[in-house]
Amino acid sequence: MKNVLSILSHWKSSSKRLIPSNIRFLATVCCLAAVCLPAAADDADANEDFPLEVVGITVTPHQKLEGIEFDYEDEPSVGGRVQLFIRNTAPADSKKTEDTVNVHVLRFDNNEPKRNVFNKAWSWEDTPAEWPENDTSIPPGALTVFSFNSMFPKWIEPDNTFQLEFTDWVNSRKNSLSVTIPKPQVRLSSICFLSTGVDPLRPDSLVFYLENLSQKNWKISSVRIYQPYLSSSFRMLKEIASLSSEGDKETRQISTYPFNGILQPGQKIAAIAKTPTHLKLTTAVVEIDLVNPERSYETTSVWEQLRVRRESFDIGGGWIAADAHGTNVMTKEPWLKTLKSLHINTANIQEIPGYTDQTEKDGLYQRYPIKWMGTMQPLPQYDNDANLKNIHAAESLGNVQDEINNCPPQDALELLRVYGGFRIPTSLILTNPWQWNQYAGVSDYPHFNVARLAVPNVFERWDLYSRWEKKPITWAAPLETMGILTRNLRENSRPLSISAWIQGPFDSWTAQGERKRLAPTPNELRALAWQALSSRITSLHWFNLNISSLVKYRDLITPIQKINREARLLEVFFLYGDSWQQITTQTLDDNSKLDWSLSSIICPRGALLCALDLDYEISSMSKTFKFKHPRESVFKFNLPNFLSPPYDVFRIDADGIYDVSYQVTKNSVEITDKQSLAAVYVATRDKKLRKELENRRQFLIDLENYYKFDPANNRKDFDILKEIAQQTDKIIVEEPAAEEDAE
Repeated sequence: MKNVLSILSHWKSSSKRLIPSNIRFLATVCCLAAVCLPAAADDADANEDFPLEVVGITVTPHQKLEGIEFDYEDEPSVGGRVQLFIRNTAPADSKKTEDTVNVHVLRFDNNEPKRNVFNKAWSWEDTPAEWPENDTSIPPGALTVFSFNSMFPKWIEPDNTFQLEFTDWVNSRKNSLSVTIPKPQVRLSSICFLSTGVDPLRPDSLVFYLENLSQKNWKISSVRIYQPYLSSSFRMLKEIASLSSEGDKETRQISTYPFNGILQPGQKIAAIAKTPTHLKLTTAVVEIDLVNPERSYETTSVWEQLRVRRESFDIGGGWIAADAHGTNVMTKEPWLKTLKSLHINTANIQEIPGYTDQTEKDGLYQRYPIKWMGTMQPLPQYDNDANLKNIHAAESLGNVQDEINNCPPQDALELLRVYGGFRIPTSLILTNPWQWNQYAGVSDYPHFNVARLAVPNVFERWDLYSRWEKKPITWAAPLETMGILTRNLRENSRPLSISAWIQGPFDSWTAQGERKRLAPTPNELRALAWQALSSRITSLHWFNLNISSLVKYRDLITPIQKINREARLLEVFFLYGDSWQQITTQTLDDNSKLDWSLSSIICPRGALLCALDLDYEISSMSKTFKFKHPRESVFKFNLPNFLSPPYDVFRIDADGIYDVSYQVTKNSVEITDKQSLAAVYVATRDKKLRKELENRRQFLIDLENYYKFDPANNRKDFDILKEIAQQTDKIIVEEPAAEEDAE
């Protein structure tokens, strides 16, 4: 019998290399039918010596997208992303053959994972059923993760049970594990890996937020981090760090906010864990253990698998490279000065001769560095320290949701698997919110790019929005839908960070409606950007800042610069923070009329409080949105326990920091101010924060002035930029400045 199994094992190994997957599947089924393996026993004795154990389960439910008008009749199925954390409990030093589990066939409730994808019960699966041969053996002591994205509630609802069935040909056994979906007590809301030392490529700390879903108190007791330990596989992990929350302020390895580490019902807790060693830029599993402080025997754990990537707030310009009379526009110093004075540090570029190869002292790339987004292949060429610092993410699949270049989630996952063994994070740019929950978990860093003005999407019906019932419009969606989209992708991708693309001065759109100005006005631009920023993103990209676009829409250069300055100024909240609350208020004289959107981001140093104006109007002449004059308003923001009461509250923007009138109530702050469009405030218990932010604001202004090139306000500089733009063989017609209402 064992000889037959050995032959089958060898056949399967060679067949993976030589036979297409569908034929392999049929051949495997035929062979299994012909060979008598031990049946899956129904009694407990069959699993007594089976060393695999499900030690953790994480379910991230899909969030229904509400507030967006789609041209679809059927509601999308709502499921969730499931991660099963599997440990081989045999001693790590065991040499026994039977202590290694070889996953030759894997079934979920008697179905192979691929069949669930084929039947559209799952959008994708990442299990040993599709892993390379060297990843299908789970050694003693190893931890690994089976993941799938269900499109139906069956696989995610608490107390639902399914069987995980394993066939191991080498050890002549067939075993099963019963998996029951637990009711979550605490969830991981967000997590970032950061570098606090001198080496920016190797993170040495992680910032995470937990949210209490129960009616009990919980206290963080420890954090364990697992990473790959075999050179041949990034899917087999072992514990590399165990961090404790015990000790005083100076000695504890996990700093918690609040300091006592107690997570109360309905609250969030922030934690910063300092690792004893730098983390590898590869797969990691984070296990967070909590205990009920009133009942020490009552414990719970939160698990998550993700890639370690050093988080940084990048600002992208999109596709900014172009040929200019035989040379790339990226070799033109005036254009590089323009980009850097706008705080652009990322773009959809890779190597550009005459620019990216100029890394010597005083070389163009040394003076004006911009991170890359592209395929980054061949991977060994890019996976080195010299190039890694220049890479935002690998963006290799284009618009995966485009009707022409459609790439289903399972196909996208398989195409991105090539990056798994390398240190380069992956990104997807998603464009169809109706279906982007199907891609949850496929990439390391989800982006989204959905236009809100002038360029309708095939999946959306702008004329169905009821914001202006007497005046249905076809040339735009309500600006606040940008915030809805951001929050929805964030929740579907949780706890991963996300990035938003803001519709900017792109010159290559064609008119598809009544609106003649295809770019946002300066006020529309600011409203869209802050709808995304206030919902917490960790990078911001503009679609699209090519040179001809900026020349055509010159009136957007300064607004973009100021928004980017504000994002850079406040990035401590985006990197170290988490979204806290979002509410919409109505006007006092008309309860059906929207007034303000109030959003907040919390971090250990304070809260970023954003009041975004919803009481704007339609200009029937210009087909644009107009904001009214500033009005007296009272903004009430709730605060988490660890930030209440605040010692200082102030308004902040690109041009300064301002005192405001405010009152502190229990766990909240009420700000009285006269504002419109977008008002941003900071509430903090840190008395040093105001001065530090002002110093940073001045630094950013000095950085802009350092480049001594200002095409927005200096006609000579603008003419230089325009001349370069005309070399790109584009007919440049400068748009007149948009007529704006009072700010």
